[in-house]
Amino acid sequence: MQKSKRGRIFVSLKTLAAHDFHGLLRVMKKIGFDPIDVIERLHHQKSILVKSMSGLLGFAVILYFSTSSNPTTFSLDTPYIKIEVPRVMIIFLTSFCWCFGILAYLSYSMVDRYILVVKASLYKRASWPMLDRIYDASGSWIDPTLIRWAFFASGKFQSTVMTLSLFIVVLPIFIIGWLILSVSMKFLISGLINGSLIGNDMAAAVSSISLFLFPIIYASILLIPFPVKKNRRYVRWNFLTSIWRPIHGTHPTSGKWLAQQNSEADS
Repeated sequence: MQKSKRGRIFVSLKTLAAHDFHGLLRVMKKIGFDPIDVIERLHHQKSILVKSMSGLLGFAVILYFSTSSNPTTFSLDTPYIKIEVPRVMIIFLTSFCWCFGILAYLSYSMVDRYILVVKASLYKRASWPMLDRIYDASGSWIDPTLIRWAFFASGKFQSTVMTLSLFIVVLPIFIIGWLILSVSMKFLISGLINGSLIGNDMAAAVSSISLFLFPIIYASILLIPFPVKKNRRYVRWNFLTSIWRPIHGTHPTSGKWLAQQNSEADS
């Protein structure tokens, strides 16, 4: 959350979603939900999303490399079957896997953010990455390089090793993703411009372009801080009044609120 010089509040949509989950967590605690059980459920959802994301994006990579060497068609020739599929249709299937694979990753990142909300309410000083290892040990290889700030402060060497390790692991993923996007988009756009893609092929090309671009644009929008306006009506009459009423009845400033609302309505 950011605040401008004029006092306007800027919040990203991802932060707003985490804030809503924080409110839900408070309600769940009141009705008896165990936060540990919530974390376990969220980690289970993360494991499901990892399988979905890996399967979809992995299939997109296979489809890309199976068609990148052939400019027009995808051919499968065996002693029992022979198939020829227009390349644009294979790219359409690739874009479908690409789109929903990235959306699965965005869901994974949001669930990870929700887990952070639960951990913040439970473990004020605990090493949160170490808590994750109880439920998922696949990322344990990076633990020795995690930056420490409590009883032992990490040095530059440790942070450098962590940065380089993550860079080496992530770089091939970005390179392959960029290849799929750039080569496929170049083929689709050039086909639409020169008129080689018509009819069903044109529909598949336009759909593929949309599926390629949507998750990238959507993910970018989630991270941009947008101006938000406080909902004073909800805060006053739904939140503050509900807290005050069971003990004291009418909220002491309700008269002032009504007068202010009437003046705003008249203006």
